Amino acid sequence: MRARYIAVWLAGIFIYFLIVARITLFDLVVAPIISMVAALIMGGEVVKKPYKAFSPKRWLYGLAYMLYYLLIVEPTCHLRVASMVLGLRDYRPDIVEVSFDYRTDYAIAATANSITNTPGTIVVDIDPRNKKYYVHWLEAYTRDPRVAREKIISVFDKWIKRIFED
Repeated sequence: MRARYIAVWLAGIFIYFLIVARITLFDLVVAPIISMVAALIMGGEVVKKPYKAFSPKRWLYGLAYMLYYLLIVEPTCHLRVASMVLGLRDYRPDIVEVSFDYRTDYAIAATANSITNTPGTIVVDIDPRNKKYYVHWLEAYTRDPRVAREKIISVFDKWIKRIFED
């Protein structure tokens, strides 16, 4: 039971230092305190299987995914949207249905977050019962859910499954 709280506490400290991007004496004191409060409030609900939270393999996949996303996916999509704004590329905005096959809420939320953070797409609704996202897509050249799935979430799918599902 305590492992759930420790996992949230350690993740909170890690995220704190990622956000502030510095290490000072103040931060070394404040980060554990803030993270402890968050762990006490959310620890019992956020982590269902603590052994997953402590898996080094999952953390490495998470780091690799973060680097891949920030260094490759984001800049590529920013350039596409910029070329649309400048009139160099056509855009066809529409809301498309994209199916998913995740079992955990973490994977569903992480993928929705990745889609929304990617320029040109935003998740406007999630239907967890039917396992579908509804995505506003600036380049909706198709309404075929299989093609939309391939274009929108295939880039995230393998990473999210390794981090949250396996």
